[in-house]
Amino acid sequence: MNLVPAGKEEEQDANYDLRLVRWTRAARGMRRAREVKRRFAGKAHERGRFAPVIVMVVGAVEGEAGAKFAADEISRQVSQVGGENVEIAQLLQRVLAGERDPDALCHGLSQSAPLVETVLQTLADLSTLNSLLSDPETAE
Repeated sequence: MNLVPAGKEEEQDANYDLRLVRWTRAARGMRRAREVKRRFAGKAHERGRFAPVIVMVVGAVEGEAGAKFAADEISRQVSQVGGENVEIAQLLQRVLAGERDPDALCHGLSQSAPLVETVLQTLADLSTLNSLLSDPETAE
């Protein structure tokens, strides 16, 4: 049973196509903005501050029970405290649950996007973790 009046199907298809094009352009623009932000020189130090979190997430994803417990515990504590870090805790739980789409994870983020992208990049290529930990600019 078709609930769309005759002649309106083409109009709906055109509206859907237009929304899809707009969404695709917006997603591409957000991706470019995150890339520019990631390349900013000061971001290397910021990523270095999160190296322990990144190591913990990678360990948890790789199946280390201690890292998984620590990740869950930190997420729980951060969620209870509240504030802007709740977003990071929720994102880490999504990554631990297996989500790997950077566009979906970074949608609507401003400050946390570089951390999420660094975690995803590290999960995809573990050698990036070694370079992050050995970079003298990011070491504390």
